Amino acid sequence: MDLEFKDGILKLLKYELLPVNLKQADKKGVVIAEDPKLLELLKPYKDSAMKETSEVIGRLKGSLEGHRSIIRKQETNMGNFVTFLMAKVTGADLAVTDSGVIRTGLTEGAITYGDVLSVHPMAFALKYATVELSGVELRTYLQKVGILTDGSYPQFYGVKLRFKDKILRDVQIKD
Repeated sequence: MDLEFKDGILKLLKYELLPVNLKQADKKGVVIAEDPKLLELLKPYKDSAMKETSEVIGRLKGSLEGHRSIIRKQETNMGNFVTFLMAKVTGADLAVTDSGVIRTGLTEGAITYGDVLSVHPMAFALKYATVELSGVELRTYLQKVGILTDGSYPQFYGVKLRFKDKILRDVQIKD
């Protein structure tokens, strides 16, 4: 990556993505073989991570839909669950998230820490923000995000929206 910092402005001049683990040849025919010494060095860390992520932390009755082809186009129970947790953690009346942060769903049965990370890889690194909005500000925001259908479909908790012809007609904040 080449950057230029001039007169207080940082400018990206050029960059190149460098592969680190090509098991199959890329367009240029390049393959990056595994390094046995590096694998051995990393083994204790991998073993520790595998132990932590395989620990059962709960059980799920039923399944939560988070498949990309569905959650990016419509409301799902996984989206409702994630935003419910966001609201509970922050004490907010409602929560909204972009469906892109949800990477998969969960099936009925045991849930591991690794499953949680598969659903929401950044869940434990994120700090959720809360904002206070007037009714007009909230309605304006919901009008904008509520019509997104390009793969950034919003997932909600605590609010019910009714649209007609892409115009927000009714907002109900749930108790």
